[in-house]
Amino acid sequence: MWLKETNQEERKTLLAAFLGYGVDAFDYMIYTFMIPTLIALWGMTKAQAGYIATGALITSAIGGWLAGILADPGTGGCACCRSRCCGSAPSPS
Repeated sequence: MWLKETNQEERKTLLAAFLGYGVDAFDYMIYTFMIPTLIALWGMTKAQAGYIATGALITSAIGGWLAGILADPGTGGCACCRSRCCGSAPSPS
């Protein structure tokens, strides 16, 4: 099994990535289970509940983008900003 071929530091990194991915999805999953309760208790419409979900996803994306910039300060931006899709990376000859 490939996991036995890794050292302790690599296993800790894998565990941290796994837990981070799980926590990232957990907050949104909790919200999806809470929507019916919020609608009933607060008298929200489905559109209002949808606005909250949309806001959560948009702010999550913005937070990820900003964290990428902060994690890579020496290059002036995140890897996405330097990628080919954004047009700032040199094209191969």
